[in-house]
Amino acid sequence: MEYKLIDNQLKAEDFIKLKVSAGFRERPAELVEKALKNNLYDVVAVTDGEVIGTTST
Repeated sequence: MEYKLIDNQLKAEDFIKLKVSAGFRERPAELVEKALKNNLYDVVAVTDGEVIGTTST
């Protein structure tokens, strides 16, 4: 299995999907997009074209 780490490419739909899969409630996409625009930096872990993890500041 190969993993890639990608800087500053976090999309709202991927963030929401990860949060929901971890048991958190779904947030409105427009609020998540606004929050991501205010990020200083994020890293996304991807395997087989699917986002499997993220971190942001």
